[in-house]
Amino acid sequence: MALVGTNLLISLHDVFIDHQNMKDIRDDRFEEFNTINDIAERIVTEDMPYIKLLMNEVVKYQPFFAASLVEIVKDMDDEESDDIMSLLLIVWGAFRRFPACLETPVEQEQFNRVQQKNISMFRYLEMEEDTRLFDDIVHNDINRLDNGPLMSFISHCFRTWPALTRMDFNDFTTTLIVLKSFIECIEEVAVKKV
Repeated sequence: MALVGTNLLISLHDVFIDHQNMKDIRDDRFEEFNTINDIAERIVTEDMPYIKLLMNEVVKYQPFFAASLVEIVKDMDDEESDDIMSLLLIVWGAFRRFPACLETPVEQEQFNRVQQKNISMFRYLEMEEDTRLFDDIVHNDINRLDNGPLMSFISHCFRTWPALTRMDFNDFTTTLIVLKSFIECIEEVAVKKV
């Protein structure tokens, strides 16, 4: 599923960073980014009780999400697999505070609908030559997400975590689309029902 290149990831991250410098940034975005960073730090430093708690919860409350990422990582090397599973836990860590996420799992039909929309957007972006329009589209896409900082953080990981920077292009695009789609699906569950 080679649909999107590295330029999209760079833009996702850079547009958010540029947006941080603008005066109209919402304070809750900075707070969310700090929360995500705290979750990631606990996972990356191998806080095993916390990791086990998150893994048990995501398998229990969002089994389709967990199973989808396990399916993706099965053919990856150990480092890539570990990093993708860390991203899974970071995503879950960011959403577990919403009661609706503990009550309503993402279903395959919902995921397929959101994933198809993302595939279409990424295909369009892949062909977009006007960098200003490209940046505007990415900026608007991140801003429409209640958890834009989470998507920005994930894009940053893809650019900076050594195993993720070496990923096969098809694995990279598949993983990015799955993660983005699940973030949007979980947002639908979490934010719209709270």
